[in-house]
Amino acid sequence: MKTADKKKKYPKPLLLLIVMAFVIFSAKALTMLLFAIISPLSSVVEGLVDSVLITLILLPVFYFHLYYPMIEDIKRRETALLVDEFKLPIDSINVPIFGIDNKGKVNEWNQKLVQVTGFQASEILGKSLVEDFISAEYRESVNEGLQKALQGDETSNYEFQLYTKDNKLVVLLH
Repeated sequence: MKTADKKKKYPKPLLLLIVMAFVIFSAKALTMLLFAIISPLSSVVEGLVDSVLITLILLPVFYFHLYYPMIEDIKRRETALLVDEFKLPIDSINVPIFGIDNKGKVNEWNQKLVQVTGFQASEILGKSLVEDFISAEYRESVNEGLQKALQGDETSNYEFQLYTKDNKLVVLLH
């Protein structure tokens, strides 16, 4: 699941060339129309106005077709690297660690939990921890404790039983 390996598709060079040609043509047509309306200007002023208008029109094209996609790609890759760097220590810790989102769906499942339960992270991620993997007698207390933790309230440690892949119950301390 290396998101950093996904390649970002940048605009194709031919498409970019066509867009640039259209923008330059439009800018030149606009300046010629502007010069036809405005009273005669000196060639220096005409050249400056022409350059400024073309620059102002071309900058957004360069920004949205080249610069912005590259910056977004860099941000996406940096985020993926940070996630990978964060995940490595969690996976190497010899303690069961799981994470849930605000809906109670599992979003983290380390290697120790894989060893203890037999479930791979890919089998667990996105499923409800309480409804799908906690024994019925512990569901209410575990759900209560997890909701408090999600709200930032400290909870005392307590035991709960978690179903393994072969439908056995293991006791974990939260």
